[in-house]
Amino acid sequence: MAFDAAALIRSLENCPCGKKHAAKAPFVSFEKGLTGKTGAILREKLGGESLLLVWDENTKKASPGLLESLDSAGYRVKLLTYENLREATMEVSEKVMEEAGEADLILSAGTGSLNDVCRYAAFRLQKPFVIFATAPSMDGFLSGQAPLTVNGFKTTLDAKAPEVLLADVDILAASPAELKAAGLGDLIGKYTALADWKIASILTGEAYCPSIARLTREAVEKAVKPIRDGADPAHDEGYALALMEALTLSGLMIYLAGTSRPASGAEHHMSHLWEMLYAARGLAPLYHGTKVGVAAAVASDIYHEAVREAPCFIHHTPSPKALEEAFHPLTESIMRESLPDPASSVRDEEIAMAWGEITRIVNEEIPTGEEIRAILRKAGGAAAPEDAGIPGDMFEAGSKYAFYVRKRLTLMRLLRTRVEPFSETEE
Repeated sequence: MAFDAAALIRSLENCPCGKKHAAKAPFVSFEKGLTGKTGAILREKLGGESLLLVWDENTKKASPGLLESLDSAGYRVKLLTYENLREATMEVSEKVMEEAGEADLILSAGTGSLNDVCRYAAFRLQKPFVIFATAPSMDGFLSGQAPLTVNGFKTTLDAKAPEVLLADVDILAASPAELKAAGLGDLIGKYTALADWKIASILTGEAYCPSIARLTREAVEKAVKPIRDGADPAHDEGYALALMEALTLSGLMIYLAGTSRPASGAEHHMSHLWEMLYAARGLAPLYHGTKVGVAAAVASDIYHEAVREAPCFIHHTPSPKALEEAFHPLTESIMRESLPDPASSVRDEEIAMAWGEITRIVNEEIPTGEEIRAILRKAGGAAAPEDAGIPGDMFEAGSKYAFYVRKRLTLMRLLRTRVEPFSETEE
């Protein structure tokens, strides 16, 4: 079936938020048996004679018939194959740029890191970019940004949204349950992200779009519903398709909003910190959505606890020793990224005046941590830090200090620096 990106974009024309949500609509199609049609679709939509196909051994195995389809359409195909690409780094993206050479198109077969290194390469080279998705595992398919690790630090860079996004529903349904659970975890993170966005808008006047927030939340609910209704996460085609559509819509909303706010808040800051610390310690990385889902439950626990009573303000700055222990060896780059403090202009009295609305947002728009963990378990995913294998000290660092990873106002930042007892840390 076709995902009608053009109709979604048109629905946001003359948006009441006042922002112009303009974008060139990509061609998006999710069908059973689509693999064999891929070459012909690319020939029709983009033309060209040659392409660079980037995949790893896992996504290559998941895409039988893809190379034959490209050959049948007359494309000269150059292959760049990784063993198991789990981390998107600038070095890998530069290798893609080097290999792209004279290719007319760059095609990424896979998800996540493979997509990100290719979308940044396509942006730098100004070449058409195509994604052949092999699992509904994250929401960045239509993103115009790429989170790459540069010198050990996770950095979000301008990149290229794909002109064409394709997925074979047979392949999506057959993808590992762990990957689908990661996709659901990435979506569940929107509950806390959307709340952070709305709260920041209330306190600072930051631009906020209710229409984009609504569409994003509806997409999350659509993906969560099959799991709540008892769908088999390992094989159910309807669940896999609903998940893929929701993830794609979420990414489109990021693109149209011109900010990652609809998709990324305190839960993503924890995920980014854990990812950087994993890399710094030489540990095998976890799936992005796995970390986000775990972090969303943690953030929800903290937010629901915080709004049970009126705030008691106690300004607190963690000691340099505490931050060094949490962030080493990335302390300097993380602290530099966080300045100037986006909460510095928000007065305690403004937080107190808005507390009733903040309480309503948390209670009405964010499921409890237990509810989030129950959904993740039903989907076959990690629901708690110990399930995902996140070391205790790393989990604590994320829970207490991850807000430093981005220069962004979240409720977590306010709680950890301004509100007792959440701002109290051991020196």
